[in-house]
Amino acid sequence: MDNYRDGATSAVEKKLVNVAEIDETLRGVYRVMIRLGLLDPPEMVPYSKIKGTAAAWDNEDHKALARKVTQESIVLLKNYQNLLPLDKAKLKSVAVIGPYADQVALDWYSGTPPYAISPLEGFKSKLGSQVRVDFVRDNTDDAAVKIARSADVAIVVVGNHPNLQCRMGQVSAAK
Repeated sequence: MDNYRDGATSAVEKKLVNVAEIDETLRGVYRVMIRLGLLDPPEMVPYSKIKGTAAAWDNEDHKALARKVTQESIVLLKNYQNLLPLDKAKLKSVAVIGPYADQVALDWYSGTPPYAISPLEGFKSKLGSQVRVDFVRDNTDDAAVKIARSADVAIVVVGNHPNLQCRMGQVSAAK
């Protein structure tokens, strides 16, 4: 969404939208920004003077609730041959593949989390040093295929970046 100029200009040129419609939309955006004090220095914003309570993310109950909600919101589309949950006692190696496996993708509404654990870090932490974890971002030079074939299981982490950045890596069938 940060790269809007070409798209907006093209839409105006093709008469898909006109400047007045864009202006009207921006008026609403700026109205909210002004009411929230986002364009003012902090000393002029009443919300910046709120004190006396710990930040919500420092509260252990809030952390536990956020973890529970996160764990319960994961959707598994198909558990083929009851592969999951993985039994780390039976694994010697895991291939982690994908453009988002080694990062935590935050959007404009995420705030600044007190900590962040990428999928790759999480897998390594949970599997421990007894299980080899190999990682590749994409299938350049068949790298993803190679590590997937050499591993007991392959985990692919793909999707859309929350800020609409496109980084889709191609991963071929490995086994």
